Amino acid sequence: MTNTPTSQYEKFLPESPTKNFFKTLAGCDGGNIDAKIWVIGLEWYGNIELFQKWKYKYESIKLNDEEILIPYRDQDCFSIEYSKEDHILLKNPFDNLLANFAIGLTQQKDEVVDVNFIKNTLYGKNSPIFKLNLFPLPRKRFNTSIDEFGEVFSFKLTKEVYKNKCINFRFRLFQDLIKKYNPDVIICLGLGKESRKYYSTAIGIESPFGETSDPHIFKKNEYAAKLKGYFSSELSCGDKKTSVYNLPFLTSRFGMGWNNEVARNFAIWGNEMRWALK
Repeated sequence: MTNTPTSQYEKFLPESPTKNFFKTLAGCDGGNIDAKIWVIGLEWYGNIELFQKWKYKYESIKLNDEEILIPYRDQDCFSIEYSKEDHILLKNPFDNLLANFAIGLTQQKDEVVDVNFIKNTLYGKNSPIFKLNLFPLPRKRFNTSIDEFGEVFSFKLTKEVYKNKCINFRFRLFQDLIKKYNPDVIICLGLGKESRKYYSTAIGIESPFGETSDPHIFKKNEYAAKLKGYFSSELSCGDKKTSVYNLPFLTSRFGMGWNNEVARNFAIWGNEMRWALK
């Protein structure tokens, strides 16, 4: 059976009475679910049109007797038909920074972020990372209207209903995946107070990231020290402890401190320190 590249809109929507959209990994880039480093962002930047055109492949796993589709991407997912939309993916500043971070994890210092790396490695089945997003529907700005998706669902999808369904179903799915696959470290991107609350809930951290305190500053590493700051916590999965870091959103703008060199060397440092970062 061939794994034909398919948009996540087509794969996960429209929702039916027998399929709960909020218990899927829609809106996630996925990659290698066995990777030791998981990265969690807020949501895709985009709209319903891009959701219908960006294509992924899917690997099926069993979780609590249910089938879960894990998205991943390779060069087959890029087409001439949607070259304009694919260009957005290939030139995405977030993905390019994350690609440098991924190369740092592999410690292939001479490897470069090029089109082939973005297409085949970053979110590929053998990627050094696994990428999730808190919320499944792409938007041009976080916490703005999702009205364009309203007709897809059999119920009125207000922002409040949307958030509650993510908390009640999607975040529980994340926690179950974390328990099963036991990553070494989880990196959450975005230091905003509201974002930190969502990350804490999604991961299942008993002691949330600091809600009122200022972020800590890395001092041991010249690259990490350039970042705006961080929060940290720890997640217990049986006998294993998973380090959880809340870092600035992955952008070179707004004084966050990221650039390609920082992203790559931060990952190298993290590996060397076995993610016991302070």
